[in-house]
Amino acid sequence: MQGTRTAEPVPIAGAAPGRQETVDYTEIARKAKFDYSYGKREPSTKHIDAIQKLVEKSLRGRSDQRELVQAAADLIYKEFRLKDVTLGLWDPHDRIYKYEVMAGMQPGIWTAMKRIQYTTEQFHDPVKYKGTILGEQTRLFLVEDEPYAEGEEDTVDRAEYLKSRRRASDQSVEGDYLDTYIFGPGKEIIGWVEYAGTWSGKLPDIATIRWVEFVAAILGVAIAGSYASKNMPGRHLFAPL
Repeated sequence: MQGTRTAEPVPIAGAAPGRQETVDYTEIARKAKFDYSYGKREPSTKHIDAIQKLVEKSLRGRSDQRELVQAAADLIYKEFRLKDVTLGLWDPHDRIYKYEVMAGMQPGIWTAMKRIQYTTEQFHDPVKYKGTILGEQTRLFLVEDEPYAEGEEDTVDRAEYLKSRRRASDQSVEGDYLDTYIFGPGKEIIGWVEYAGTWSGKLPDIATIRWVEFVAAILGVAIAGSYASKNMPGRHLFAPL
């Protein structure tokens, strides 16, 4: 009985000498280029592009700290479609925490927030600010936890708060917020990103929270680096744990 013969692979023009290729390597390159171009339109890839620009901004060294944190707040607000975003920092000279920049917030509420300052003890007070620890870097504060101290009443849209009703576990209502910490070189909290629900009225999902944590980590490196570049080394500049 005559055996079946297997067809020999046909050499591809341009292949390395001594090799026989069964796939056109130029097609692999074309496919990779197409996939890369198409992939850049995917939401997660767009987030990477935006964050890459933030990193490049921090590396240029010409931007002051306020400009950089404003760019970060704008990025988080727009990329992740959040209702509003604020960003606060530890002031190493006055040794207080205070809000610095915002994106998407009502002017009246922002005016009220800019008046707020926290000592280290106030910032870490678990009685005043009850919430849920989601991880090392992020805390969730639901309005049911009453996470507002005396004097912070004007930082909430009272009319919206009174008519808000939570009807689903993923729904965000007025008064909910998350804090994602910005860590210094020794895990000191040197700032924080505070953000509300999404434009569609949902609580931020885990992927969004992780992206915000990534941006906060970049800010931590940039802020600590700015202190070093100004010959301001020393752990005394950073908030105690």
